[in-house]
Order: sequence, then C-alpha cells, then structure tokens
Amino acid sequence: MSYSERVRCFDSITIRPEKLTENGSKGSIDVKGRSPFNFQEIFSYSEKIKTDANLAGLAMAASAINFSFFSREMVLDFPVTPEDLKFIKEMVRINNIEVFINKICRRRYEFFKRHVIPSNDELNLANAIGETSITANNIIENGSEIKAGRGGSMILSSGGKESLLSMGIMKKIGEDVHPFFFNESGSHWLPAKTSYEYFRNSGYNPLKVWSNTDRFYKKALRNMDILDKRQIERKTDTYPIQLFIFPVYLLSSLPFVIKRDVSNIIMGNEFDDPLAMELFNGINHFYGVYDQTWDFATAFNEFLHNKNINSSLWSIVYPVFGSMIEKILIKEFPELFSLQRSCHSCRSVKGRIVPCGKCTKCLGVRMFIENAGGDPSKIYYENGGGQLMTEVEKAKMRLDPDELHYLKQYLVHSNRVSDHVEGIHKMPGESMEFSRTPEGLRNAFKEFFGKWTNGTWELVEGKWRLIR
Repeated sequence: MSYSERVRCFDSITIRPEKLTENGSKGSIDVKGRSPFNFQEIFSYSEKIKTDANLAGLAMAASAINFSFFSREMVLDFPVTPEDLKFIKEMVRINNIEVFINKICRRRYEFFKRHVIPSNDELNLANAIGETSITANNIIENGSEIKAGRGGSMILSSGGKESLLSMGIMKKIGEDVHPFFFNESGSHWLPAKTSYEYFRNSGYNPLKVWSNTDRFYKKALRNMDILDKRQIERKTDTYPIQLFIFPVYLLSSLPFVIKRDVSNIIMGNEFDDPLAMELFNGINHFYGVYDQTWDFATAFNEFLHNKNINSSLWSIVYPVFGSMIEKILIKEFPELFSLQRSCHSCRSVKGRIVPCGKCTKCLGVRMFIENAGGDPSKIYYENGGGQLMTEVEKAKMRLDPDELHYLKQYLVHSNRVSDHVEGIHKMPGESMEFSRTPEGLRNAFKEFFGKWTNGTWELVEGKWRLIR
C-alpha cells in the first residue's frame, strides 16, 4: 500500500454549483469514500451581484482543495476554462505539499492517528504531492470582455492589524477603498464583527459574503477516520488541516470586484523572513502560509488576467514585520487600533467582542502592544507585566525567530536595539522597496513607512544589512 493510499479518506470530491441568484449561489459538494457525505455550500452577498456557474464553482472548489491531499479525485462539475483548470491543478499540488509537511510532518498538535505519520523513508516529494487527479468535462473558452479595473481598492478585512493599517494608509493617501468581509457562519465572525460594524456605521459601505464554508470544514473533518476526534474538537491556534483559507475569500469576492470595477485587491500579508524558510527534507514549502505569500499573489494575478479581470492582488505591508505594523497602527491610527481583534477565540461580553488573551495570536499582539508603548486595555487586554513573558515562554509562538528575539530583548531585558525588525525589507529579487505594489503608489508608501522605520534593509551574504 502506498502512502497516499494509507492516508486516503475519500474516493472523490465533486463540486457542483446548482442555484444562482442575484444574491449569491448554492451548490453541492458530494464526497464519496469510506464515510460519504453531501454538503450544500452557500455564498450569500450583501448586495445584488451577477455571477455564473464558473465563478460560483471556483469558490466552492477552493473550499474543497483544503482536503484534496486525502482524496483520489476532485471532480469539477461546472464550466471551467483551460486556464482555470491549470490554476486549480497547481493549487492542489501546492496545497498537498503544504498539508503533508506542515500538518502531518511538522505538526503542532497530534490531530492525526499515529499510522498516518510517515516514516523517514516516506519523507519525499512524491508522497508530499500525493496522487490527487483533477477531472473537468465542461471545458469552455474565456470571454473577451474586460471585467473590472477602473479604479478603487478592495481590502480583505478581518479585524486584524494588517488589514486595519492597510485601510488607514489607503484612506490617508486619498484612495477609494471598499472593505470586504467574509462572514463564516460560526464564531470566527466575531473577530471581524467590530470593524465591520464600524465601517458600516461610518459610511464605508463594506462588502460582505456570508457562507457556511466553516461548516463544510467541520463535516469533512468529522468524516475522516485518520483523525483523532478528541483532538480536532480542542480549541487550538491552528486548524487540523485547512491551509487554503484565503483563496475561498478571494474567489468568492470576484462578483464584487467585477461589479465595483476594482483595480486593487489588497491583503494584509506581513513580512515573512526568507532566512527562516528552510527546506524540509530537501522539499521546498511555504510553512503553511502559501496563500499569504507573493508566490500565491503572482499565481492569482495570472489567473485573474487570464479571465480578463483587470485587477491585481498585493499587500502594502509585505516588507514590514508585525511588531512594526502594530506600532504604526497604534501611533498613526488609534481609532482603527481600537477595532483590532486578532484572536480566533473571541467572545461577546456585555455587547463587546473580547479576545481570549491567552492564545498564541493574543500573546503575540500583547507583546507588540507592550513593545510599541500602547495601551492593551484599548482592545480589552490586561496589562502584561512579567506574567506576559512567562506565558510566552510556555507557548509555541508563531513568530519569525528574529522578531521574537527582538521583542524579548526589550520586554525581558529592557534592551532596545536597532535591528532589521524595525525596518523596511527589500526582498530578494526586488530592485526597489515596495516594487510589489502599483507603481503609482510606491512613493507614497515609502514616504509613509519612512517616518516610522529605521531604514531599508537588504539581504547581503545571508544577513540583513542596512543600505539606506
């Protein structure tokens, strides 16, 4: 028995959009295997849109890709172009590698039963890619009509510091912004609810898609006999399997992108230090954050342009560490900072959405706030004191090593050192800072961040060096 056969839970996952209206879509995800099930996935839009079976099916397919590694086949039972099919196949390939390495091999929690964990001999690229085939029988040609791209920026908004800072910057430089929210049916909506209501009441006219995608995830997980059912019900700071989250948001947003002629689709992807991105057993991977990388943005932009959607996906904050994003948000946009909820275990207390304060995301944010000299009570955290760092030492923090070291130097030893963590990073292959943003906006971004950072840093012989 091959490794792929050993971890296989599903024979096939068939994606079939069935009902399209001016308010959204509904379709079937039909899963065959040892524990078959059918799920009716819904995407409901906050205003009237025009969609078709192609766009609706692609959003559904993004949900299903999260589980492609464990299925022999994915069947796209809706119209797709050859370019769509190429994109889906590549996303499945990369997702499979990410799941194998970052959920099964480099796991943070024991979600999987022991027989699923590969032996040393099984740690190879073939097993990482898996044996998932993609079937699509309704191949169509792409239309020639140019869609979207006349101006404005849609910002994927979640209540996190990155999207809030992106919103503040774009408004400050006079850009037309459209906040976009993806409202999952469960409690994961709580972190975004505060900022959504603020933007709605402030005349921003935010866009929102409601979906029960999170219920599909739960149903799929409960029908996988290779998972420890007790472990997957625990509250943790990561999903048992799902790593392909943002593509669902992005693909479901396309009817809004087209309707509002949006040119820019902005995600809050902060800096990921390439020095920390080591191979796993000789295999290149993305540490479980592929859908928040420039590689994904490049692939997604090619996909958009192949569909004649004249929009581009990018991030303002990609060359800046999270600790600096927090500092700038606190100092420059205190009203937006008050909306921040960076916790997946938020709860409602007397009408306010309050973070748990204990998960690794909360611990990271609390360190960022202390480092910036901010007031954690503004977003319902207690002051840290010595207890904060005691909790940090016990946790499996999900920060780049250099940033964690930098924060500890100040918060533990009161030693403030100038470091590349405080700077703008010129990434490998870039000719200038912010080259991954639209040319007409780069100078505004450089000027804005120049006020708050200690200069531009570049990788020289394997080390970050200050170049200006």
